[in-house]
Amino acid sequence: PDVPDDLGIGRLDDGVTKVLGTGWSFPFCGTTYRSFYINGNGLVTFDASTTAYSENAYDFTFTHPPTIALYWNDFDLSDSSDSSAYSITYRDALGLYFRKAEEYSGSTTNDFAVILFDDGRIMWDFGSMSSREGIVGWACGASSGDEVDWSAERVYGTDGLPTVGTGTEDAMWQQFTNSDPNDLGESTVWSCATAGDDDDSDGWTDICGDPDDSDAMVTP
Repeated sequence: PDVPDDLGIGRLDDGVTKVLGTGWSFPFCGTTYRSFYINGNGLVTFDASTTAYSENAYDFTFTHPPTIALYWNDFDLSDSSDSSAYSITYRDALGLYFRKAEEYSGSTTNDFAVILFDDGRIMWDFGSMSSREGIVGWACGASSGDEVDWSAERVYGTDGLPTVGTGTEDAMWQQFTNSDPNDLGESTVWSCATAGDDDDSDGWTDICGDPDDSDAMVTP
């Protein structure tokens, strides 16, 4: 059975912890990682920890990378006894789960998760979401990357799964605001992030669905 492991930030505001993936590794932004940091505001960082709670595009793409936003917002996990944050180590992946996470000075809750696969793919899973503002996506830090409409960009890629990206982007992300609120509740989104190789330089990696990575004329 899959055993949840309490991350130790479920009763803190702006807490941060280091996670070690036992027997697990994650290729991301040109490096293979076996550990990372996660804070109570839904932000994963790999090179250094941060308690950052004020989500903004510049810090996401240039200050904190390499980074992954499960859903970066100002959460206060100490505000409710029902809030929790835990991980589960699977055979080929490591999952990070936030349950009943309340926004700072808020009262409604949010359920969201990200699963990091050992081949470099990422799966975002959103349950009941009341938050209107936040950032979701990934960034390597070499550029501001692509801000896209996470819902509109989804195409049915590898294995027929709703997928964002081709595996060669430096960053793909979306910032939700009150005028353009979060619309990802009750949905699942896959991403290749930076997984796989693009040997034929056609902009698609083999893991992200390139059926022939030796021929640039062949793309999904």
